Amino acid sequence: IPLDSNNVCIVGNPTIPFFKFKGEPWSLGRLPFSEEEANRTAYTLHTKPILGNEATKDVVKSKLKHSKVIHLATHGCANAGFLVFAGSNAFSVDDDTFAKSLLLFPEDIEALSIPAALVVLSSCDSGRGTFKAD
Repeated sequence: IPLDSNNVCIVGNPTIPFFKFKGEPWSLGRLPFSEEEANRTAYTLHTKPILGNEATKDVVKSKLKHSKVIHLATHGCANAGFLVFAGSNAFSVDDDTFAKSLLLFPEDIEALSIPAALVVLSSCDSGRGTFKAD
């Protein structure tokens, strides 16, 4: 697979603000080793990772649409079924709309036409939950 910065999406250590989702508070810390993981993966693939404040849901979704190789090192929750990306405290943390601007759900991914040949998900909950293959 010929790879370049346009068809590789590597994400690590998104800056995640405090938020509430369905009334439940979420305060997720930094992931310094996921940033190192993303940097090393990007170095190996000769590209630049998306890190910290840059790793928003919208940026990641936009990049996924064109990516043949995807590596996501972020917080995730198998039980609730989402990955978490960067955002700002510009909205009320009590608002599910704000939480949804951070959270990537399976239906968000299914709505994209992703040409990926390889996807790596690296999160504390990535080995849990129900596996679904299409």
